[in-house]
Amino acid sequence: MSAMDPARPGDLISVSPRELLDAWHGHASHLVDARCGIGVTRPVGRLRSDALDSLAIGEAIANRFLAFRWVTVVDALNYGADLDRVAVAMGLTVAEVVAGLHSWADRQLREQLMTPVQHDAVITLTGAAGDPR
Repeated sequence: MSAMDPARPGDLISVSPRELLDAWHGHASHLVDARCGIGVTRPVGRLRSDALDSLAIGEAIANRFLAFRWVTVVDALNYGADLDRVAVAMGLTVAEVVAGLHSWADRQLREQLMTPVQHDAVITLTGAAGDPR
């Protein structure tokens, strides 16, 4: 990740989560040090690169983990977790979990990444909480 060409989240697909976290921490540490006047002063161009790389890496990390969000909700519900507990684990309300799960399932169905039977099974997991009546 050079100063002239900051990374894009999509450029980091093959980088492991551990490497992403380590790289993000390094760039973020340089920025904190500069902001607080700690340690060696880095050139402005290098700090700009640190900021841009930190943003790209942070987005790559967020994208990587959020990509599995709704699949993991389905797993939790299939393994017996209730919606209240899933909502707590996600820092959301039950209504937000239901809306998010339904939206994700609808998108999967539209993009033919899920069959209608699989879609119905996901919607059924929300039970009465997902019933708009």
